[in-house]
Amino acid sequence: MLPKIVLSHTNLKDHDKAVEEAKKLIVIEETPNALYCLGDAQISAELFNEALQTFRRALEIAPTEEEKKIAQNKLKEAEAALKQSKEKNYYKILGVDRKATKKEIKKAYKDGALKWHPDKNPDNVEEAEKKFSEIAEAYEVLSDEELRGKFDRGEAVFENQGGPQQRGGPQFHFNGGGQRFHFNNGGGQRFHFRH
Repeated sequence: MLPKIVLSHTNLKDHDKAVEEAKKLIVIEETPNALYCLGDAQISAELFNEALQTFRRALEIAPTEEEKKIAQNKLKEAEAALKQSKEKNYYKILGVDRKATKKEIKKAYKDGALKWHPDKNPDNVEEAEKKFSEIAEAYEVLSDEELRGKFDRGEAVFENQGGPQQRGGPQFHFNGGGQRFHFNNGGGQRFHFRH
């Protein structure tokens, strides 16, 4: 029951409460599964160093080789999240959780792109262009399973590719008067949004 409560708090973005509830699991019984639950909540709360300690503890007490592999994978995820927190974090740019669905990512992208499109920010064009570009890049990575997988593993996403815009990357068009927004991801897909 407690793991479901932890997940509910995480989904509601009440990360402090999720971590608090997950710690109760550890008090009841320190098992690898309880530690995974706590570590996942800590990652969602951006408590990356704490998550590393939690997953290291899970690795220490893992009773089987299979459990050890799970703990090692969790540890790698936490290491990648810590590294990303010091660099460009695409999840944070879009304001979504690391476990966000494609639908949630698309909605966050649409909302952010409409908010920060330079045509909608005539008094702050420079900042808007920067934010809009970051949002577009974040969407390009997180909406592509292969790129998202690389990012989640802490691998370089665009190495030897010249960055997103130079490899046939996304193109954006915005019609401010009609509130229409067009996105072409460079891979043949086109998205049309109305605001």
